[in-house]
Amino acid sequence: MGKDQASTAFSTEMSARGETTAGSQRADHPAQGRGNSLVIWVSRNRQLAGLILSIVVVLVVGSVTSDVFLTKSNFYLVSSQTAITALLGVAVTIGLVAGVIDFSVGAIVAVSTVIIAQNAGESFVLTVLLLMLLVLIVTLVKGVLLSYLGLETFIATLALSLVIEGIAVGMSEGQSIPVNESTWLALGSSDVLGMPVAPILVLAFAFILAFVMRSTVWGKALYATGGNPIAAEIAGIRTRRVKTQALAICTGLAVIAGVLFVGRVGSADPHTGTQLTLDAIVVAVLGGASLFGGRGRVLGALLGAVLLGLLFNLFILLNMPQYSQMIIRGIILIAAISLDAARRRE
Repeated sequence: MGKDQASTAFSTEMSARGETTAGSQRADHPAQGRGNSLVIWVSRNRQLAGLILSIVVVLVVGSVTSDVFLTKSNFYLVSSQTAITALLGVAVTIGLVAGVIDFSVGAIVAVSTVIIAQNAGESFVLTVLLLMLLVLIVTLVKGVLLSYLGLETFIATLALSLVIEGIAVGMSEGQSIPVNESTWLALGSSDVLGMPVAPILVLAFAFILAFVMRSTVWGKALYATGGNPIAAEIAGIRTRRVKTQALAICTGLAVIAGVLFVGRVGSADPHTGTQLTLDAIVVAVLGGASLFGGRGRVLGALLGAVLLGLLFNLFILLNMPQYSQMIIRGIILIAAISLDAARRRE
């Protein structure tokens, strides 16, 4: 037996012994095991625990300061609004896990809404094909710029977002375009058994993506590519292909977010990109994604979106000025980035 094999066998045996011992201790003290399980989960998932605690605090404060905050109609509104931010947060998270930060998701939403608005009265299939073509073209451009030319992701995607949003403004002449087609409106504003469709769709996508990221070979390759690309290459992972695939998913999710945006607002908005992108980055980093790659969870992005949605809904109910909300958004972004840097130093 070689040295490496012997070392592996020894580690496996020791792990098995540790698990057996721990299992025996839990069997001897079942109540203590159950009591410690929560502590163990919190220690291993401090980011998620912090988000859950923050959401509870906002709910308590909102219930005290506003009579409307905890009503069913307000939660219906918040869930519909949060769905778009959550989907974009998941998209940015996937990119960050692969080691790329995508600043173009908001611009893709903007141009998607314009494409839908200008073709809403035409064939539904044709509009869907145009959206799919958009995903293909943008993915190819991203793949060439980031994965194959090796450009810095921050600059490349920021420049790309300006190009895409400029196209959206040019197509719409800088004006919002109303959408009256019931098919498109239903995707973002209808409900099923009293629950809005948009968050249900987002949760379905999130569940699938969470499973793929955590339980498939490609998901493990995604984390390896962002965490240590050199080691991933040595292990035989085609990191450029993985990054391009992650960018394709980001683009596709952004287009779907554009569909939900049209359904909720009932119009196309070529100027919506910047705010949506910043909110998506805040949500992703709050949810535990690292700007340095290799770390991030879909559940974290969802919880981050819920926290942000509830917080700014409360601000609106309390009639907080728009400039104050902008300042707080900036502070939250700085805090999230600082938290990410602190986690990296651990």
